[in-house]
Amino acid sequence: MEVEAIHENEKLEPNKGNGIRQAGVLEMSSEGPSSQDPPNEILAQKGDIIPSSQDVLNEIMGQKRDIVMKDASNSRRKLLVLDINGLLADIVEPIPRGNETFLRVGRKAVFKRPHCEDFMLFCLERFDVGIWSSRTKKNVDSILARLLGYDIRFQLKFCWGQSNCNVTNFKTRESGNKFLMYKEIKKLSAIGGYDESNTLLVDDTPYKAYKNPPNTTIFPNTYNYKNLEDDSLGPEGDLRVYLEGLALAKNVQEYVKNHPFGQRPIISQHIVVPKPIRYDVVWRNCALIFVRKTNQLKLLEFYDDKRGRVEAYMQTIGSRTWRSIDKVPCQYYGRVLPVLLNGQYHWLDCKEMIINSLDAEKEVFRVIHTPPSFKNCVESNLGLLDGCLCLSLTKREYCERSTEVWVMNIYGITDSWIKIFVITIPQLGLLTCLKNGEFLMLAQSCVYGVPVEKTNSAMICYNPHSRHSRYITSHNIDETLRRLRMFS
Repeated sequence: MEVEAIHENEKLEPNKGNGIRQAGVLEMSSEGPSSQDPPNEILAQKGDIIPSSQDVLNEIMGQKRDIVMKDASNSRRKLLVLDINGLLADIVEPIPRGNETFLRVGRKAVFKRPHCEDFMLFCLERFDVGIWSSRTKKNVDSILARLLGYDIRFQLKFCWGQSNCNVTNFKTRESGNKFLMYKEIKKLSAIGGYDESNTLLVDDTPYKAYKNPPNTTIFPNTYNYKNLEDDSLGPEGDLRVYLEGLALAKNVQEYVKNHPFGQRPIISQHIVVPKPIRYDVVWRNCALIFVRKTNQLKLLEFYDDKRGRVEAYMQTIGSRTWRSIDKVPCQYYGRVLPVLLNGQYHWLDCKEMIINSLDAEKEVFRVIHTPPSFKNCVESNLGLLDGCLCLSLTKREYCERSTEVWVMNIYGITDSWIKIFVITIPQLGLLTCLKNGEFLMLAQSCVYGVPVEKTNSAMICYNPHSRHSRYITSHNIDETLRRLRMFS
């Protein structure tokens, strides 16, 4: 069977009432097709595109082929780059007890997010999709093998791990062993055809996109497996609805700029803070405070002058003026993170044995008194327990160490402090009693309340009459004990 291809430069000839071939388009006459047309002639409607010889062969062989012409700019698909932990799953280590709804990968529990696979199929229909995690490539492959089916993983454009990230010398606050890492989307240009206008990075950690151009990343809220009502990846979920709009947009950056989503990005813009009020001070510290009610950032500075007086000044970021705060109870020690409760910041003053409270909106200090047993503690910490202020007070008395936990049931009421439990830990272990009346004890780090020499010995002989002790130095404790038993 011979099929004749028709070109645009072919001489135009009438076809016995069937139409005129012109520039690849067949114009139909009103008389309809002739009975003398060859059987292999492909009839077309007005305005249809005449197929090439290869297209005709494909049609004859039963192969389907879409010959609809598309605009090149509309045919370029956008690239969607997804994180794993916090977006598609919640990866927990060590494995939690009493929960069997996870996928086990090594010593990690991988909790698949609801609608995860359906969400991936949705993305693959509308975007080119890649995976980019800050974990090692080996861990990424192991997790994806359990998390997604082979048909989904096969369609991924790429799968990147830690080696594709920029690793810094700084460590994260949530994990002291993990370094901060950046994901720079300019590396995606090596794949070909992708830039800022058609690429979107989706990650739940804003600092990872710090070095990227603006409006190229969105930061959904982090998924937690304990949230049983999470539906972000579902058909009506906020993230899927957002991506549906993105798929129809012409430019990724313009869409993200006009449609903010999730957590706020970290930007490189900065504000110059006015110079400090005082310079002739012994000690100075500061704190950056966020006032949720007014959505403002405020800078608080403490000054301790040479006469021991404490002063405090505050300014609203952007106002460039300092305001003095009256009745400052004490210093703020910057290494201690304040506890936020009822819109107020709280921190301990161990010297004065009080809890300081700052109302950042009204710029007023208040004092909350501690339980009476605070006077005898050697270590203290402030926190929250069931929405109440909580104190842990540690005491050491001779041979034991105890920690008391107190809770303020009614905020601001001193009499509402209640001791809920006490933990007691022995510090010394009695080995034997010698004939001379001394006690031989296994030493820990030191004996409180008893004057002893500073050494790294393992045993202490204590005389209860003189209340003095001496360390026993020995490289062979077993041999020393054998000899001492001769005197016991």
